[in-house]
Amino acid sequence: MDKVLQLSPSAATFDQQLEFRANTVVVDNPTNQWVSLPSLGIFVPQYTLGATYPLPGTTRARASWTAPAGQVEPPSITGQTTTITFYDIALPGTSGVGMLGGRAPYYDRNPTSFTRSNAQDLNQNSGTTQLWTYTVPAGRRSYVEAMQVYTEITVAYGAGGTNLYTAVIANFSLGGLLLVARIPDVVVAAGTFSEESIGASIELQAGENIFANAVDSRAAGAGVAQHFAVVKLTEFDA
Repeated sequence: MDKVLQLSPSAATFDQQLEFRANTVVVDNPTNQWVSLPSLGIFVPQYTLGATYPLPGTTRARASWTAPAGQVEPPSITGQTTTITFYDIALPGTSGVGMLGGRAPYYDRNPTSFTRSNAQDLNQNSGTTQLWTYTVPAGRRSYVEAMQVYTEITVAYGAGGTNLYTAVIANFSLGGLLLVARIPDVVVAAGTFSEESIGASIELQAGENIFANAVDSRAAGAGVAQHFAVVKLTEFDA
């Protein structure tokens, strides 16, 4: 269940009763105004999208275009609106994505969508093989939109050793992300596979990277495994 409310030049504040207990609030603020959430003591900056905050099961929706102490709220711009959505479900918190001082959204800033992918058949005990790598160029940013990894034993493995998997690893400003398709160590039969996928809204800054590795440190043998990894990205001007 959700409730969508808006702030605008003609309605710069609201205080309403909700028909449910809200556990999350999401603020999309593509305006030149600060947004105050008084029940949380939080101010959302101008030109910020997707700011998400947990709520303690509140039944009251309150917000306004109000600047924090020490900041000056500029005159509002006709036609600009802030959308604030209250949800009954609990969502992870995030400070949102800045629109860089009111510039156009990322999808209007010279975007290029593409994939990085590779599949390789590797012999048992092949070690670590990089399938692909991508680093964000200077002056650009990238959104990671989706990833998939796949590992399959195509020729039966000999017993012994550990670790047979395909992984995508992202190194970015908010931490690291790892997606792994792993074959259990005791499994050796041909036709055994593991597959993992995720839709991931991760923003990579210039110089940050994402890459895929195939890893096989099983004992030496005659087995063969196929490793596959793909990522979909949209790169745009910073």
